Amino acid sequence: MKTRKMIAGGLGVLAAVGLVVFAATCFQGARRGVGDEKIIRLWVSPPSPVCMGKVLTLTATLSDRAPEPMISFLVDGKKFDEGKGSGAMVTFDTGDPPAQAVGKIPGTVTFKATAYRYDGSNEVQVTVCEVVITEPGEGDVFLHGDKVTFKAEVKPSSLYVNRWRWRVIEGSGRPRSGRTDTFAPIVFNASRDFAKPAPFKARVTAEIEDGPTCEAERNIEIVWPRICKIDFLNWRGTAKKITHEHDWAEHSPEWVAAKGTTPAMTDSVSGFESGTRIKLKATFQTVEPLTRATQIDRLYANAAWSARADPDCESMTSTVTVSGQETEIEMEGVADLYNDVFAYDGSSRWRRIAYDWFYEIQGTGKRYHIDPRPPQNIHDLYVTLFAPTPAQVYETLLYITCIAADRRGNDVDTVAGIWSEFQDLVVTRKDRQQMTYWKTASPPADTEGLLRTLDGRCGAWARGLNDCILTHGIAGSAAKGIYPLDQPPDLEARGFSVDPNLDAQGNPNPRTDFADHAVVVYGGEIYDPSYGKKSPSLIAWEDASLVEFGYWNTTTHDWVYLPIDMVTPPRTEIK
Repeated sequence: MKTRKMIAGGLGVLAAVGLVVFAATCFQGARRGVGDEKIIRLWVSPPSPVCMGKVLTLTATLSDRAPEPMISFLVDGKKFDEGKGSGAMVTFDTGDPPAQAVGKIPGTVTFKATAYRYDGSNEVQVTVCEVVITEPGEGDVFLHGDKVTFKAEVKPSSLYVNRWRWRVIEGSGRPRSGRTDTFAPIVFNASRDFAKPAPFKARVTAEIEDGPTCEAERNIEIVWPRICKIDFLNWRGTAKKITHEHDWAEHSPEWVAAKGTTPAMTDSVSGFESGTRIKLKATFQTVEPLTRATQIDRLYANAAWSARADPDCESMTSTVTVSGQETEIEMEGVADLYNDVFAYDGSSRWRRIAYDWFYEIQGTGKRYHIDPRPPQNIHDLYVTLFAPTPAQVYETLLYITCIAADRRGNDVDTVAGIWSEFQDLVVTRKDRQQMTYWKTASPPADTEGLLRTLDGRCGAWARGLNDCILTHGIAGSAAKGIYPLDQPPDLEARGFSVDPNLDAQGNPNPRTDFADHAVVVYGGEIYDPSYGKKSPSLIAWEDASLVEFGYWNTTTHDWVYLPIDMVTPPRTEIK
């Protein structure tokens, strides 16, 4: 934009910028011919300057006494049209000019009219001006709520603009400025549809001094973001993943939008140590890449359904640059998790976590809500006492222990809470199906086998209980076996019989004869998860659980069965 300068001129000439404007009749030198003086006159309408795209009308006349000659019309010295007779008229389209004038528009163009067989001629200079929007580019893509800066300029730059006016003619936007050559609205996608960018069109009007009013328009697109992936960094970002028993897989990322990439999951399971902060990586996505990078001050995840504030998270850095179609943002809890065992899974006193997501664009000071919304992104989050130590972490074990040990804040109380789940002989998998003891002919002997088949022998139940304790990182527990001892001099121990009156896990009539039995030892006590019994010592366990011992007499080669009270301690050993 140039400083206005007014210079007087006999024909309205703007000498400072090199413009010669003929608003009315222009005269060129005269010459005698056929006995009379012939004067050629050249009119251009509308007068200079004129906006790009206008059609100019050029009219040339000679004196009334002249015959009707052919008149040639030239632009910058080259013929582009001709007319016959005094008052010949032609048009010139500034929006689609002849090839010889393309390099001059916008700019100053010289028109000349010459009469055939006469020496009379005249010329006029016309300034063709244009308003262009230099920023942003046509069709550029911006984020909902972003501040978009539109910039315009007049060509040729020597022209002075009396007034700029901007308007939003399509779409939703809130102007922040607009009476200069710069316009910075905050743009919105009113449809709230992630998949459909909203059109936005701005129009600028420039009132040229002593001239016309020119306009230009620019179209851009406004897109909504969404969170398409959430990867919870379980237990301080360790490599531990949780086996989800509905598909026996370890999901990474933990959560993917239902319409996103495979596997399409609508919820997730994650785990964190008490007293630490939740950590996760959220993938911020737009339906197409942004044309220009923008910065968001924060990304927020508020736990909408939780009465505890500790699951709320925000981005770890104060500003995050968003440009491409997907941007991974690291987030952290706004506060430490409470120092106790807890389950956000809908089974205990608190609901599952359903995050509401917000972002704040730098400089606008306003938060915008983004998708997904509940119930689309629902998460089970388990808080263990310490970080798990077993090689495999199972969803069901988190479910069992975090609910049973709810609000327990030390290892002794946590183990007591976990054990309470086994005492009533009703232990269910996460899908609410009860697990049993020796309900089938040959049940598995490990934790995963118990979870897969819903049935297990004593080894599976002992390892399962021990893995429950280790899931909370509690040291000092071990799954061990109880074995009968030989009775000298000739009784070789072969097994024992469990009291048939004892009910077992999900089975009131389990098998009773065994060569050994698996239990868990913790804190000097014996935990027998198969029968839901705890004993302070090995002898106490024998008295509470066994009724008979079986031996092979190595001398007579006969079986010998002795009631427990006829066998002299030590009767068994644990190892």
